[in-house]
Amino acid sequence: MANYKNILIASDLGLETLDLLDKARLLATVDSKISLIHAIPPVGFTYSGISAYVPDMLRYEEIQKKIFDAKKEHVDEMVKYHKLHDVKWDIEYGKPSKVIRERAESTNCDLIILGSHGEKGLRALLGSTATGVLHDAPCDVLCVRLFGD
Repeated sequence: MANYKNILIASDLGLETLDLLDKARLLATVDSKISLIHAIPPVGFTYSGISAYVPDMLRYEEIQKKIFDAKKEHVDEMVKYHKLHDVKWDIEYGKPSKVIRERAESTNCDLIILGSHGEKGLRALLGSTATGVLHDAPCDVLCVRLFGD
């Protein structure tokens, strides 16, 4: 088994994040670095192909900031409550699979750990984000099956 020195956890910030952290710690060595990324998909301007109402479009940045602030507060509470100060946490805007791959590449990660709730049909093995990360991942990927909601 590889000695992973730079592990990136991709999380939706659900309670299963703790399971992903446990997995990372099992695979980490004493000098490994563990970081976590959460990607916030951009708020869309169309609904079923119909352009959004213009005043909503004008409030785009305000809506994005409120989402970011809520996620940041959630992360801060998780870190404090679960004493997770040894993990570097980041939140970024963008398509989750792309953000995760780019972060792994830019920080020279040697392992990405992410969870998969799975979907029905062909995506039953992996969710859409997990599938997207696997394509062109710059390193090993461990997909952990999650049985949450």
